[in-house]
Amino acid sequence: MKPASQSARRLRWRLLKRMPGLIQADFMSLARGSGFDLQHIQPYQEGDDVRRIDWHASARSEQLQIRQMQEDREFTAWLVVDLSASSAAGFDAQSKRDQVIALSDCVIESIAQHGNRIGLWIDDGRQTPALRIKPRQGRLHRLNLLAALKGHQPPPKDAKAQSHLERLFRQLYAALRRRALVIVLSDFIDHSGQDAKTWSEALRQLRSRHDVVAVKINDPSDWELPERGYFLAEDAESGEQLWVDADDPGFRARFADAVRQEQLDLQQWLRQSGARLMQISHQDDALRALSRWMRRRS
Repeated sequence: MKPASQSARRLRWRLLKRMPGLIQADFMSLARGSGFDLQHIQPYQEGDDVRRIDWHASARSEQLQIRQMQEDREFTAWLVVDLSASSAAGFDAQSKRDQVIALSDCVIESIAQHGNRIGLWIDDGRQTPALRIKPRQGRLHRLNLLAALKGHQPPPKDAKAQSHLERLFRQLYAALRRRALVIVLSDFIDHSGQDAKTWSEALRQLRSRHDVVAVKINDPSDWELPERGYFLAEDAESGEQLWVDADDPGFRARFADAVRQEQLDLQQWLRQSGARLMQISHQDDALRALSRWMRRRS
């Protein structure tokens, strides 16, 4: 069986927005543009765009000549990773953080292997990005990105370091001036206390400039209760604690209804933002899940 990194290189990302660049790689945008590289000069034919007439070449040949431009195929991508304290929470041996790193490996290999640039943005709930690495190419750059992901340590439990999705999306919109493919890996659990509409609108604004893929990491431990017992639950980011009686059938029913509605609302806000949505469980095989999602959109 091939290693996941080798198989990931065969994945092809389909872009919904034109991505400016100069290097000819293996990816074509869905919208055909005029390109940046001159392919060749050819005689003008009726119906050609007169704006591409090369007057110097026409004067030399005494016949109208037109510039034929080569379609631009290279794009820049940003991998935006939520590594706040909640990413390490859960009951199973594999956490959301483990899935984020596995999926990041697939994304980095599938994009950077083909002449495209990819950068890394790590958000862990602090006021400013925990790490920001500019998009580059090359094997060493890919290894540096993965090392940065694996080596990152979330901040200690502190009310000042909590997930704030609106702030994250506003920061991205302000910082990423060049149009890019932006892939956001997160559980989309917001601790800012704001209405979900605020971060959805911020994500929509980011989507107006970039091609955005929102990858929601699901972990049942975020919303499932143990079968029974009286226990102390603690918020992984704020440290807030609450005693829960899992033996109370009325509480279990109310909790299940609230969680179900919260998940439906979250998916609705993500879709209303206009971002392409992918959902993955923390226990799924990252490469297979990514491959299935991309095939459904091919």
